[in-house]
Amino acid sequence: MTEIVGIMLVDDHAIVRQGLRSILEREQDLRVVAEASSAAEALSLFMERVLTQHPGDWHFWDEFEPGRFLEDA
Repeated sequence: MTEIVGIMLVDDHAIVRQGLRSILEREQDLRVVAEASSAAEALSLFMERVLTQHPGDWHFWDEFEPGRFLEDA
């Protein structure tokens, strides 16, 4: 059985999140578990829902603004 990797998409552009979701949903072992439009919203959502519903190892990666994700929250 393949382990499912949960992903939270964070981007201020809904069209970017939709595009990434459509690409990721093609993969059987990837699942988008949440979406947010800002770092603050992402951290709040992560603490309130994602962490409790999807426990496990979590890694944060900011492709476009290295070092800014947690800085903005």
